[in-house]
Amino acid sequence: FFFAPTMSICLVHQKNRALDFLEEIAPGTGQYRCSVGNECKTGGSSTTANLGAAGLAPLPGLQGFVGLQGLQGLQGLQGLQALPAAVDLNVTCYVHGKNRKSSVCTQVQTVQGILWECTPATRCKGAVAVQPQRFAPYARPAQTVPGLVQSALPLGYGTVGLGGMGALGLAALPTLGVAGMSGVAASDDVMCGVHGKKRKISFMEELSPGVYRCRSDAVCKGAGEPPSTLVTTLQQATCSVHGRNRLTAYLSLDEATGNYSCTPGNECK
Repeated sequence: FFFAPTMSICLVHQKNRALDFLEEIAPGTGQYRCSVGNECKTGGSSTTANLGAAGLAPLPGLQGFVGLQGLQGLQGLQGLQALPAAVDLNVTCYVHGKNRKSSVCTQVQTVQGILWECTPATRCKGAVAVQPQRFAPYARPAQTVPGLVQSALPLGYGTVGLGGMGALGLAALPTLGVAGMSGVAASDDVMCGVHGKKRKISFMEELSPGVYRCRSDAVCKGAGEPPSTLVTTLQQATCSVHGRNRLTAYLSLDEATGNYSCTPGNECK
């Protein structure tokens, strides 16, 4: 999940404050100071205790301090050689979803508010940009057992494009991708509907609720179950306990009632 930061450091007083009481020194810098009327009660550093802009006695001789050009209303700042290092917060890069330190990220204005993003010089490693909305729930399926739809397409999924099921003789289904795998943890194992191999969900694409195939850049190696077995495996039913549409490979049938329920170790998420 992604979140907008709610706290930051007042550059003047080195106090950790809520963003509601801070204002950005200059647009895009990611540096803040307390806003007028919400000044920090006590300074976090003795070197910044006396500031002319706050009505306090100015310090003599500010030399070599970079980044104060955008401070509005600060008069008589002198003698301040360097401010103490700000707290290095744990933040999340909203572009790549990686946990990073705030010292290598910058705050940016987005439609979702102020978020953290890695800088061009400190890009997240091994990351692929993700959609901000990572959880995509879908409506609870009807209490029915859907039948398999036969396809006139030839064998081989190359002719039906990514997400197709031509290799199984099934109609092509839309590819939802990782963002559509609602309720499934990244460490879970699922069955590849094309090759019959059990793989981590991070290497798979969801074709329809509970039906997966390997991604084009992570194709299954070696042979799995034969196609005849896969067709049976890909039959779906509804878990009577949770109302989730699942592959029958993960369900058990109560012959007395005719209802399916998820098996131990394959509980509905």
